[in-house]
Amino acid sequence: MYFQTVREAARNAAGIEYEHYRETVRELLVYELIEIVNGKESLFSDIMQNFDAIPRNEADAKLFAQSNFQKNRLVTLNITHL
Repeated sequence: MYFQTVREAARNAAGIEYEHYRETVRELLVYELIEIVNGKESLFSDIMQNFDAIPRNEADAKLFAQSNFQKNRLVTLNITHL
């Protein structure tokens, strides 16, 4: 009887630990997704504010992006559609 109780307690503890791990992963994933969305909104805002000043050829557009948009975001522009 004692060993069954110990086994059950160990199984329950492992289950609780696993659920805690899953919840932590979920929270981190949601946090990262929110950060990505906020970055895209900010990038879109930067592009729209500077749309007329964006050069039409790709090399100049990349230089423009590197010097004008925030440094902490990855900026990739596909200028061929402008």
